[in-house]
Amino acid sequence: MGIALVLVFFLLVASVPQLVYRWWKRDGYQAVQVEVLSPPSRQRSMRVRVTTTGEEVWTYRSSFDDRTEHAVQAAWYNPDAKLSLLFTVFDERVLSAQRYKTPASGGVALGGVVAMLAAGAAGAYLVLRPGAGNRSRA
Repeated sequence: MGIALVLVFFLLVASVPQLVYRWWKRDGYQAVQVEVLSPPSRQRSMRVRVTTTGEEVWTYRSSFDDRTEHAVQAAWYNPDAKLSLLFTVFDERVLSAQRYKTPASGGVALGGVVAMLAAGAAGAYLVLRPGAGNRSRA
């Protein structure tokens, strides 16, 4: 059971920081239309143009339902929602309005953090407690 909780912790570590970052940047999102510029392909990302600013942005292909070239869709846009250090850590500038009714929810972000910390603490306790590996069967 402890190993399963540790696995859940590591799965949450992969997604919860992105939720928290999106929630942190929530005030800068505005409703816009985006035009798909990339032709259909099997790549993970696609290029879109924000119609109000003309800026071209790469975003995840899977977050949009209609991925055909030149399709225009509703989206959330925040030009400041990109975190780069030596490489891009998060690029949450364009979010699908169909998939995300609001750009970010504090409750979802807080719930993710609580679940991640609880799974990590419980898993570590169950795996590292004294005598966890010394169970004998009668």
